[in-house]
Amino acid sequence: MSRAPDTWILTADCPSRLGTVDAVTRHLFEHQCYVTEHHSFDDQRSGRFFIRVESVSYTHLRAHETLANLV
Repeated sequence: MSRAPDTWILTADCPSRLGTVDAVTRHLFEHQCYVTEHHSFDDQRSGRFFIRVESVSYTHLRAHETLANLV
């Protein structure tokens, strides 16, 4: 499957807590990224949250580089 040149794929995990999906998608929105695919799950056994987001950046910003500060 081919992707647009400005497609970014973010994968992350962090402790499970309320608001993680909102924080990630809001950050992408604020950097004018459009989410094309999203998968996430909460591992109750480990207490970890896992997320994978594919997005397209319309402004060529490296918005994903600052996401480490959110999770």
